[in-house]
Amino acid sequence: MKTIVVYYSLTGNTARICQAVAAALGADLAPIRAPLFKGKAWTLFWGGFMSIMNFFPRIIGGPKDLSGYDLVVIGGQVWTGKLSLPLRAWLRQRPVLPAAAAFVLTSGEPDCPEQVFAECASLAGRVPLARLHVSQALCETGDPAQLAAPLISAINAACPSSFQKYSKRKTQVPSTVQTGPKPCV
Repeated sequence: MKTIVVYYSLTGNTARICQAVAAALGADLAPIRAPLFKGKAWTLFWGGFMSIMNFFPRIIGGPKDLSGYDLVVIGGQVWTGKLSLPLRAWLRQRPVLPAAAAFVLTSGEPDCPEQVFAECASLAGRVPLARLHVSQALCETGDPAQLAAPLISAINAACPSSFQKYSKRKTQVPSTVQTGPKPCV
């Protein structure tokens, strides 16, 4: 099963989780970049303002046609209670997505951002087979492969024959991994 992980990461937290997901699934990686958001202070101010006002930045990357893939994993962070602007900008371009999707979100909050998962599903036009939320604190201190394990397990459970066959390694959910007070997978 051919898989691609498309993500936007400002601080590197989302990138680490998405890279671990791609490694576990043997997936291609497609990072999205937004040249406007380079410095942290600039991004916090303008990114927050633009997110609230629904202004979208110019983005680089993010494939337009993913029809050659069987699964897309979409990863991003939560900004002002919404999906990050660069990822929203990419999804608003209406890329051709495969039928199966999974979502990865990182945020500063420990709680699962249900409204942002709903926004991602709406923009992607897909109900995810799996989803994962990882808090910033866990992203910064945890092992990305262990943090990604619940998503990999959920994907393997949804598509056991196809994904386990193509996974580089089978990943079990470690009992110590917490994605937030509410289960998000």
